[in-house]
Amino acid sequence: MNDLYSLQDRMRALTDFIIDAQHQVRQGQNVNLIGLDAKVSQVCNDTIKLPPAEAMEMQPLIANMIGHLEDLGKSLEELKAHLIQQKK
Repeated sequence: MNDLYSLQDRMRALTDFIIDAQHQVRQGQNVNLIGLDAKVSQVCNDTIKLPPAEAMEMQPLIANMIGHLEDLGKSLEELKAHLIQQKK
């Protein structure tokens, strides 16, 4: 399904999940990220299949999602470093 509005909704829901996951990581809670990479890949692939004008409309949402993915990655790295430090 490559309908622009449906894809925008999926991208927003995925971004919300990423934001929630980052908050959980920062609070020291376990978070299940299984399948996240596949979901990100799918929305990106579906965006590429859109007509160019519609794909351009997705750009701000994609940039927002990527920013939150980077933040989640940083939070995971910080947690990893903290856990390694605790083991010493």
